[in-house]
Amino acid sequence: MRVDEEIKDIDVCLVCNPGGHLQSMKFLKEAYYDSKYSIITHESITTEDLERTVFFKKISFDSHFSFGWLLQLLFIMVDGARLFIRYRPEIAISTGGYLAAPTFYILYIFGCDVVFIENISRRTSRSLSGRLVYPICDRFFVQHEETLQLYGEKAEYHGSIL
Repeated sequence: MRVDEEIKDIDVCLVCNPGGHLQSMKFLKEAYYDSKYSIITHESITTEDLERTVFFKKISFDSHFSFGWLLQLLFIMVDGARLFIRYRPEIAISTGGYLAAPTFYILYIFGCDVVFIENISRRTSRSLSGRLVYPICDRFFVQHEETLQLYGEKAEYHGSIL
């Protein structure tokens, strides 16, 4: 875990993969900008200019190492625990991706509130991240009314974040 040096406190963790999930999180900036927040992601070309960022370790594995995904999962969970122990955030928000579920479960175990925003592309099917974190979410938002019926009564629709 590599931390932006200016970060002293974190109240809100924004958990997202680089790329589309990060872009969705940027659309929410008005909601978290005044908070002590940090974006939790991996280093990539799309994350070079981000401020207040905590970079989780990412491993590269080839097809010969079929359990590489399991090792990556372990790294995410360890970094999630270290994040909580160091900063004690109150809430975690995610727009999905492979960082969401393992990080959410660790933060949930430590007592952090977790909020998930289902990807706007999910209109007729549930995402893997959404299915995995739905049981533990304090708030679960969908961006299409028809997506409400795919999840249980915990799902909320308040329009699109775009």
